[in-house]
Amino acid sequence: MPLRRPPLLALLFALFAALTVGRPASAGGETTPPPGIGAPPEVDFSSLPASAAVRKPGPDGKPHQVLARLIADRDAVVPGGHFRLGVHLTQDEGWHTYWKSPGEVGKPTVIDWQGPDGVTFSQYEFPVPTRMEESGVVSYGYDDQVLLFADVQLPDDLPLGTATFGATAEARWLVCKTQCIPGEAELTLTLPVVEEDPGPNRFAPLFDYYALTHPVSPTEVTAFTVQGALNVQAVPADSEFKAALLFTPTGDQPVTIDTSHGGYPLFSPIVTPGWMLMGPPEITQLPTGAVRIELSGYALGSDPLPSDEKFGGLFQARVGDEWVRTEMTFPLPVTAAGSPPP
Repeated sequence: MPLRRPPLLALLFALFAALTVGRPASAGGETTPPPGIGAPPEVDFSSLPASAAVRKPGPDGKPHQVLARLIADRDAVVPGGHFRLGVHLTQDEGWHTYWKSPGEVGKPTVIDWQGPDGVTFSQYEFPVPTRMEESGVVSYGYDDQVLLFADVQLPDDLPLGTATFGATAEARWLVCKTQCIPGEAELTLTLPVVEEDPGPNRFAPLFDYYALTHPVSPTEVTAFTVQGALNVQAVPADSEFKAALLFTPTGDQPVTIDTSHGGYPLFSPIVTPGWMLMGPPEITQLPTGAVRIELSGYALGSDPLPSDEKFGGLFQARVGDEWVRTEMTFPLPVTAAGSPPP
């Protein structure tokens, strides 16, 4: 069902749509990459089949700004085994695609995996993003290239011999430079099924590199805690609300906090589809060493009401000599529009 928005918000969303498809979005501005992450390893993609390397022409007949590839970390697979399968996007210079929570402009890349019966795919992770700001408009995404991959588990009864494993990824993204252009690709990769695992191939170092750029589970973090709270127990749809996050260093190791770029890299907001930020986060460093982050949001109306909305963010802090990165989110209950806040 369509979202119900007040007239002013409807106008703002109409303007947003005009700005993000085929219109100016960013012409440079300030780009802040995530700290402590070097350049990815160089990889030779020349041996990929044409079905696994796609750059579709745009409406004007020119090549699209993104080259999409489907790669695996094995050249062959075994029954009952597992491997990594990923969509690698290479953007033309100056263009970028987006993180899971893209900010004020953009849309996250969406991948639908397919494979033979009995094959399972894990949820793909987004690497920590670069922060991009142009004329006060902030977004989060990737310059140059990015790899989004899933762990693939194969069934024990996958046939041997001449049988092959095929996987298709339908990838959709929005790429922006001075304008934003949607893109998509249908990618297919066929792998032989053999008795013995051949081991990692030439693409494995690229998977290993991007695996290290994934946030760790909050349960693995002991150097700091994050608490979240709302100004109400539940937020009525079509209404504003306030949320607060408290980042507190713990443990014996020194924690270095950097909020110099609008809160980044310490904090990048995670916004789910049922609400929107009404302004930049307000960051306050407290005398205790903790950091308070205040968010102003607007819960969008929908039918049915959203049931799994969350607020929170990606947190990055230097702990001793290493960077720790994790995503922490908290429930955002939404009630019917017009109902009094509990």
